[in-house]
Amino acid sequence: MQEMSISEMKPLQAYEVTKSSTDGTFEKGDIIWKSLNGDINDLKHKGWIPVSELTSDAADFAVKESELYTVCKVGNCEIAEKITKKRGEK
Repeated sequence: MQEMSISEMKPLQAYEVTKSSTDGTFEKGDIIWKSLNGDINDLKHKGWIPVSELTSDAADFAVKESELYTVCKVGNCEIAEKITKKRGEK
């Protein structure tokens, strides 16, 4: 899978950080996703950073689409959940 930057991330898609941010906000291996409003959510740290508060040293990470997690949205709640079965598996 191809690495991408924050600007290439699609909303509500789970990503794995492949290159940590300079300031350490996002670390290699973190599972993150972008909300519809642009905020970046972090599963491990159980929080988010508003897009308006992202500095260049926090936003210089790289990601790839996660094969192990998916993002679910119900109402205003979003959560990354581990996929327990491969797609198409019964």
